[in-house]
Amino acid sequence: MSDEREAAIAQVMIDWVEREGPPTDAARVLIVDDDTGMLGRPFKAAGATVSYWRRRAYAGKANPWPVSGEVDLVVLRLPRDWPAFAMQVHAVASRLRPGGRLWVYGGNDEGIKSAPKRLSEVDPGWKAETLWIKQRVRILEALRPEGFAPRAELASWREELTLDLPHVGPTRLVSYPGLFAHGRLDLASALLLDALPLPSPGARVLDLGCGAGALSLGLSRRQPGLKHYLADVDSLALAAASENLPGASFLPGDGWAAVELGARFDLVLSNPPLHKGHAQDLSVLHSLIDQAPMRLVSGGRLVLVTWRATGALARMRERLKRVEVLAEQGGTIVISAMG
Repeated sequence: MSDEREAAIAQVMIDWVEREGPPTDAARVLIVDDDTGMLGRPFKAAGATVSYWRRRAYAGKANPWPVSGEVDLVVLRLPRDWPAFAMQVHAVASRLRPGGRLWVYGGNDEGIKSAPKRLSEVDPGWKAETLWIKQRVRILEALRPEGFAPRAELASWREELTLDLPHVGPTRLVSYPGLFAHGRLDLASALLLDALPLPSPGARVLDLGCGAGALSLGLSRRQPGLKHYLADVDSLALAAASENLPGASFLPGDGWAAVELGARFDLVLSNPPLHKGHAQDLSVLHSLIDQAPMRLVSGGRLVLVTWRATGALARMRERLKRVEVLAEQGGTIVISAMG
């Protein structure tokens, strides 16, 4: 399970801190994207002041950018892609004192061996060294270069893109590095938008795992007047979505946990995430299907796109009514069902 993997990787960092202790010049520690909630304990036990930057709302408040306040040490979980890594290095450097320490940790199979090269591409002054290797997990350390001038505001990373949305055509979309399918409309979302039946005007539509909001944006252009609700665990995704669909409701949280109990919708649409962090995780997909009957109005519809190999079609046939395949291409399948 991905939670177990994340805990195992976090435990390597904990073992290092408990073995060596925090650096003597690191009284203020910023921990970034620790979805396990485990890493703060050894630093606090050693007397450090610990703050957190959580981009994802798995537990508690999440923020797309770190809050203000200077720190001596940043502990950064390696993200899934390098554009997100570059942005995060700039973000945390804006809080890290010159000469302060950046620790980056992750698995060998996640690309941690490439992190020193990627750091030097951010700025040649970033020089990373390996602190520890255990269970195919590495911890790297680099000092913030004295002359490094970070892009210190989220707005400086904002990008306006043009996507060719099915049935709509070229459409402006705001996005940020590291968001799903950044800079393009992925095949699965395009397939869903092309096959999506239009709901009635005024319908309540939930986009679960919305990302930057491409699905809802495409639907809103075809059918104005819908009541849009966009949910995502990534606060940066919701920041982008709020620019793309001003006036919609935005719900931070993991899957159905983002949605108020008792809320029901005429249409739930989703290109659900199949990973949590670096590891495959079908829990959001399974929960999406299992809870849909309780979240749809009478006659409401769930439309999702995913890989046929996930078994979603069989699961929907067990739990929902009037299940049909709306489109399929290269192993990607769009499925519709009634609650």
